[in-house]
Amino acid sequence: MSTRLIHVWAPGIRQGSGGIQAFSRDAVRALLAAYPGARLHVHVKNDAPCEDDPLFSERVTWSSSRAFPGVLRTLHFALAGILRALLTRPRLVLSTHVNFLPAVHLLKPGACRTAVVLHGIDAWNLRAGAKLRALRKTDAVISVSRFTRDQVAKLPGMEGSRMFVLPNTFQTGAFQPGPKPEALLERHGLNAEQPVLLTVSRLEESERYKGHQEVIECLPELRKEFPGLRYVIAGRGGYAAELKRRVAEHGLEEAVIFAGFVPNSELADYYRLCDVFVMPSRGEGFGIVFLEAIACGKPVVAGNADGSADAVDQGRLGVLVNPQSREELTEALRSLLSGTHSNRLLFEPAKLHEEVVAQFGPEAFRGRLKAILDEIWS
Repeated sequence: MSTRLIHVWAPGIRQGSGGIQAFSRDAVRALLAAYPGARLHVHVKNDAPCEDDPLFSERVTWSSSRAFPGVLRTLHFALAGILRALLTRPRLVLSTHVNFLPAVHLLKPGACRTAVVLHGIDAWNLRAGAKLRALRKTDAVISVSRFTRDQVAKLPGMEGSRMFVLPNTFQTGAFQPGPKPEALLERHGLNAEQPVLLTVSRLEESERYKGHQEVIECLPELRKEFPGLRYVIAGRGGYAAELKRRVAEHGLEEAVIFAGFVPNSELADYYRLCDVFVMPSRGEGFGIVFLEAIACGKPVVAGNADGSADAVDQGRLGVLVNPQSREELTEALRSLLSGTHSNRLLFEPAKLHEEVVAQFGPEAFRGRLKAILDEIWS
């Protein structure tokens, strides 16, 4: 393949950040592997890679707007990105966030193709304005789940747009099945035989849709059958205070453990600590945490009303429930804790790991991304 220049516009790229930042890193890695002759310029708004970041390469150049405050950062990011693209004329500008679309759209009269990655609720609610107008003109609209694609397809004027689905990937080597870690059992006063539920997410007010309260509501009934049951909530944020009040109202202080912020170095161990990972969300664009938990050999419960369904392969790699049905959620958790659920794959840790890596690992991600770009370049 001939040498080509690709620009990637990202809100952040530093390792250990949020889901969009992780997607941006994965996209850079995939582009470098899929197109050995390509050069990349990564234009970052809010941070920059560390000097020892493995993404540094002689084939990658960087620019960042993080030195500018507030509105000036947004303005600098847009103008610097547009100017560099006009001067270097890349084959493609790939934006990993919908907010950059109005600036990317200004490049359309030029020779480069444009593509945008849509993640979740920020794209579902575009009803008018500059972002939607720019979205209609984008060469490729790439969604991380079929749910997001279908929501965006309903937006005004999106008929005939070139839409693709590119599910998130994850770092497969970091997430492997294993025994419950002794250090975490001791830290949280647990024994290896105790059944444990786990949710991992930010605990901000904007994340209320993740389903923590719904799981808490199920605990009194579940503890009749599993009296030693514990629910570990990993994450930090202002929403934790309300969850703690809800726990106290139900007299569940002994049963619910607020683990606080979990660093990346301990994340896999927390997945191994649990017996079931549960996040019955109603507004998830995809849900990388499901992939990570499944890769650690754990059965997962997800909501059936958002992009979570894609992360569990429409129920093949996990259990889908109506997130607003306490009865359905309780029964799903009961069947997994008791080992009676009909999907026997969920009780085979090594097989679960193998299946999720095959479906969502970096090789699958790279192949899908290359197929999308080859199509829009053809």
